[in-house]
Amino acid sequence: MGLFTFIFLWILFFIIFYFVVKGAVKNGMDHSHTHRIMQEYIDAAIPDQADRKPVDHETFIRIHDFSKKQNIPINEIIHTPFENIYLMKSEEENHFVRVGERVTLIDEDDVKDEWKQWMDHL
Repeated sequence: MGLFTFIFLWILFFIIFYFVVKGAVKNGMDHSHTHRIMQEYIDAAIPDQADRKPVDHETFIRIHDFSKKQNIPINEIIHTPFENIYLMKSEEENHFVRVGERVTLIDEDDVKDEWKQWMDHL
């Protein structure tokens, strides 16, 4: 193979490669397209995470200390979308607590239907 043929084939390769990449980008096959597809997959995989708010460290410690004093085992503390209401989840049962100046356990009779529906959604 001569030098001229070698250079010609490389130039031809890069021209074809250029048009393939240009066509892919023009048709939406770039980074943002891939990111959008991945984000749709991630959002579909965790639908109930949207209803959860993060629990700040101080509140977590207060609820955890309260549960130890009341001898209530908990696996998870969830900040509900309702004002100052948190859900303590355990393997056996779940409890709603109100966090104000003190942490108070909400009696089962006082739990609103709206809270129960939210908990069932989880």
